[in-house]
Amino acid sequence: MAIRDKVEGLEFVSATDDEYVFKEVRSLENYDDLSRYISMLPKKGRALTYNPTRFLKSKSVNAIGTGDDGRFYIEITYRCGGAEASERTTDVDGNPVDPDTPPWLYRCENYQSDGATEETTATGIYLPDFDAPVPFVNTAGVPLQAATTRNLRAVSFSYNVRDFSESVALALCGTVNRSPTVIAGVAYPARCVKLENIGATLEEENDAEGYPRWRYHKINVELLVDPLTWNRDYLNVGNHVRLGGGLRRIWQWTDADGSTQYGDLYNANKAGAEDVEETTEPMFLTPEGDNISPFDAEGRQIPTYITGCLSRPADWTILQLPQVR
Repeated sequence: MAIRDKVEGLEFVSATDDEYVFKEVRSLENYDDLSRYISMLPKKGRALTYNPTRFLKSKSVNAIGTGDDGRFYIEITYRCGGAEASERTTDVDGNPVDPDTPPWLYRCENYQSDGATEETTATGIYLPDFDAPVPFVNTAGVPLQAATTRNLRAVSFSYNVRDFSESVALALCGTVNRSPTVIAGVAYPARCVKLENIGATLEEENDAEGYPRWRYHKINVELLVDPLTWNRDYLNVGNHVRLGGGLRRIWQWTDADGSTQYGDLYNANKAGAEDVEETTEPMFLTPEGDNISPFDAEGRQIPTYITGCLSRPADWTILQLPQVR
């Protein structure tokens, strides 16, 4: 059965750059309709005024009582965001937002972008008067270890989608974007964005007669962005090489001219060395892992690295992240 209500009065309360407040007095034919009527009132995020457009932040309902005409009166206070601060005067297609705009066509809300940091292990160092990094090793060519701070961006916002798979979204937490993508108006290369957290709330709105009109999910997402991508350089070092289908320890010895040689125990014995001993410092390995990295003209090993991402790259299409802000 339809609920019959009537607007009895409208009162402006206040307006600032951040908030616009007004009140409505409405009356119902029957007090028994009150609970269902409250459930039909606009939900947070809905557009309440147009030109300029303002969106509901919160509302409160105060029961006034039954009037002389037998109708039940209520007072509703609406608090909206400031017109200039509104993020959704147009929808994702660029069309003006109006009462018939489905919530899943709204632009993203509550967009924030803040600095973040990550502690990581340094692999390169910038020497005085040089703008290009050199390997972070000591003067003998042995890898050094030190923590360095990497600057990131923490991005968060909310957006609406019509249908959403929470189980799939949960499985994507901790992954990075596999392909180049545009998120909330920013273009990102592959492996540049990590999905830190994502949550979904099912929203339902009724029409003026109490029948379901909109049913959608409000998604809250937290992203961590590395402008240089989440690929990292890891020292390719060890004391074993891969030979003959297995691992062999790296040994060192001195040859006839006094230079230090490296290899497996078979080569050490074949050389007839008498000072054979296991290597104790980690050695840079070749990319194939079957030998140690060669030495430069100054007798220092040429550093090698394993470059990759520790987070799983994934297809984020199912997240339906907004392309516009």
